[in-house]
Amino acid sequence: MNLSSLSFFRSLRKDNQQFAVIGLGRFGRSVCSTLHNFGYQVLATDIDEKRVSEALTEGIVDHALQLDFMSLTTWTQAIANFANHDI
Repeated sequence: MNLSSLSFFRSLRKDNQQFAVIGLGRFGRSVCSTLHNFGYQVLATDIDEKRVSEALTEGIVDHALQLDFMSLTTWTQAIANFANHDI
């Protein structure tokens, strides 16, 4: 599935320029890449340090963190003041 063909991304308000994506598996990477290609700032998180490093190296995210999301507090602290949307 090519996410860039979904009209959802084109319909987003331009004043909301930041997204946070949980997980850098196939779906998360695709979402990050699409959002980044549309010009949005993307913060991605994953428990796997290798996936985090690859996303940064490939330039599909602006920021990436290696986090374990077993605690909602961890997630809340990680994205505070960054993202207008969580995916």
